[in-house]
Amino acid sequence: MIYKKKFNATIVNGPSKMDLLTAFAYAFNKEHDFSVTFHIVDENENLKERLWYKIAGKNGAPLKARVIGISYEDGSGDKFLIEGYLDYYCNKKTNYDVHFTAYYSSSNRKGAAQLELNVADEK
Repeated sequence: MIYKKKFNATIVNGPSKMDLLTAFAYAFNKEHDFSVTFHIVDENENLKERLWYKIAGKNGAPLKARVIGISYEDGSGDKFLIEGYLDYYCNKKTNYDVHFTAYYSSSNRKGAAQLELNVADEK
């Protein structure tokens, strides 16, 4: 059985403010793919080790993201609430989309993300 599970992770390096806004502007444009990259790590070991390695490798990895929602978090103009999909590849090179939401600061390029993954029961 497959079910959705949410995990918390830390963004240690992300896109500039301009790249983030541009990615949102092209989110649904079929002719122009403008994705951004987030380097996400599992500092608190919230993810199952094997599952995290499939997503980002042992030490985390830059993950390409399609941004489908963005809003300002406060009046600074540099902090955002983001929604989107991360692309990653498993051992079979099959593409999976991982839904994520994040609090992100473009001034220091750090933030906190919640990943929503499809997980299969282990028997």
